[in-house]
Amino acid sequence: MTLTVRKREEVERAADVLVSPILERGVRRLRQYANVDAILNHYRESPNFEMDMRAVPTVLAATGRYDQARSALADFTGTDREEVETPEYMQFAERLTRWIDSSRSGG
Repeated sequence: MTLTVRKREEVERAADVLVSPILERGVRRLRQYANVDAILNHYRESPNFEMDMRAVPTVLAATGRYDQARSALADFTGTDREEVETPEYMQFAERLTRWIDSSRSGG
């Protein structure tokens, strides 16, 4: 897939275009081969805060565990860690929350 971004305003849409196939088809395909709980247990057994703060809520959301994804986001943002106070993480949390909302409403 080739995607050209000419304006800064096009970046968010481009990111959505690139991520959507993974979320829509990739997770469905991976479910054939991987157990989501095994993936989550891997993160719990080998904690890496910077990876977990994005991966855990994303895996939960992508597999339809929306309430658990929201809870995981709240757990991470509720810490005193500086990693969750960065503009990048706040933007990630906001976008994931919007994605969860749109997925729940069928949009």
